[in-house]
Amino acid sequence: MSGIPAYQPTHTNPRRRAPQAGLCFVPMSAAQHRGRVFLSLFPEQPRDFPGRRATFMALRALHVLSGGTLLGGHIFGLHRDSLLPWLVATLASGTTLLLVDMLASFAVLCEVRGTMVFVKLALVGLAGIYWPARVPLLVTALLLGVFASHMSGRQRHFVLFLRGHVVPNRRKG
Repeated sequence: MSGIPAYQPTHTNPRRRAPQAGLCFVPMSAAQHRGRVFLSLFPEQPRDFPGRRATFMALRALHVLSGGTLLGGHIFGLHRDSLLPWLVATLASGTTLLLVDMLASFAVLCEVRGTMVFVKLALVGLAGIYWPARVPLLVTALLLGVFASHMSGRQRHFVLFLRGHVVPNRRKG
């Protein structure tokens, strides 16, 4: 066989495969996959910055104000042009809240609260596409936001994706 000796395993690990073309493939555990990029996106300790809590409170207040005004405008039949600034303010404040959370750790995207953000974005997007159903869609988005923000910390920070590989951000505020 062209001078290459046949592969003779010297171990009993069934997960280790025979080498192919002179290379040896050893399946790695998820912990071994934690490289620099993974750990920078999903740190063991969430990152913090001075004034984080105050920033969050101000952004939340702006988000609730703009989202409530947007919903009320739709309920009372205001013209699209007068509602556009409130839509932009709602989307901008919500996106900024998510980005501040992601600054701490991308684990938010794997948690229930992060998933709720994408569901609410989809509902707001659908409200723009299915105009006659906009009020029920926006009411549903608002109610999901209320329920998600008032869940217990255990439920809100429950990891749906990559469980066991990411550390949820369980800080208050």
